[in-house]
Amino acid sequence: MNFVSIKRVLASVTRNLGVDVLDKEQSIIEWAFEAEKFIGGLKSFIQTEENVTIASNRAALPSNIVKVLSVSNSSSILKPTHAHFRGNPVGVDADTDNMVTGDRYYIQDGYINAKLDDGVVLTLSVLTIPLDADGYPKINDAHIEAVVAYCMWMIKNIDYYNGKVPQYVINDLQKRWFFLCGQARGIDGMPSSQELSEIGKYWNTLIPIKSSNGLKNH
Repeated sequence: MNFVSIKRVLASVTRNLGVDVLDKEQSIIEWAFEAEKFIGGLKSFIQTEENVTIASNRAALPSNIVKVLSVSNSSSILKPTHAHFRGNPVGVDADTDNMVTGDRYYIQDGYINAKLDDGVVLTLSVLTIPLDADGYPKINDAHIEAVVAYCMWMIKNIDYYNGKVPQYVINDLQKRWFFLCGQARGIDGMPSSQELSEIGKYWNTLIPIKSSNGLKNH
């Protein structure tokens, strides 16, 4: 996958609409993130591993994390629980502690919480937003057109609500976004050349073999 700076999106929206979008830069960044979530799939973000250190039963999560996929320490995989259910698992005396136990964790307000000793290092498998050298988020290159279309639709929606553009313009932009969103999903779902080769090998094993009585065996 190739990720490029969101500055590409800003430049394309500026060019396509013929307006200066600097005053909407923060909104466009947020809309781009929304678009990537709507496109969905692991190829919208980067899967990586991050280490965090427990202090006072919690550790701060890096700001560019989109989703925590799994958590482990040096000896085991921790299981997630919900912030509203922090008690001990079934079968353990709930009166002994009201904090989530050492084999479980919950995430709240940008922190991962677990009853572990200070200094314990957790390894997190996470989806993150890649950043460029200036700290701007980066977008999957294959999604640029779709993300631009979504941002243009959102900008013109504001003009529509203010009575500055007719509804057919909004409808056209919406249709283009839907089309490009589906196209981006399709590109993400295409197998690589190696995966195609493996699929071909598997397919060939499904060719039916005739038995001695002429019947096909599967």
